[in-house]
Amino acid sequence: MEEGQAIALNGGTTTIELAKVLADKFERLTIITNDLRIVSILGKNKHFNIILSGGFYNPEESTLYGKQCEDILSNFNIDIAFITVNALSFEHGLTDFRIHEVGVIQSILSRSKYKVVVADSSKFETNAYINICPLENIDLIVTDSALPSIIEKEYSEHHIQILTPHSDLSNE
Repeated sequence: MEEGQAIALNGGTTTIELAKVLADKFERLTIITNDLRIVSILGKNKHFNIILSGGFYNPEESTLYGKQCEDILSNFNIDIAFITVNALSFEHGLTDFRIHEVGVIQSILSRSKYKVVVADSSKFETNAYINICPLENIDLIVTDSALPSIIEKEYSEHHIQILTPHSDLSNE
């Protein structure tokens, strides 16, 4: 990531944690999101351009969703998308149970040059009931160090890049 890029973050607890890191590490970014909690975290930096999608309000997640939200997100050229999902697997790809978030994720992914999934290791090789997209549509998966090495190796053998705290990036 570089200063000045346009990034998108969908709603979720993992992207909230990422927003905290971005606030500490960057001076100038354009952030596109549907999550009010992310706006609250990143809005403290007066040099960030923050774009909040419109739409219907989901009070349980503090996010916006719906056709209006998806239409707004579809208007932007996004350098990097950071999305969080409930599950990912070889069989079903990215899946989620948050019915209102699926269209938001798909809109963000459709407009992004580089697509990153941020998911803790417990979400690997699990499934939720709504399909988002195949794993092949994703450029990178970022996860924690608890990911079993056998899963990391299997994904690598299928040319799916995973970044963990113990990843060796010298071979990338």
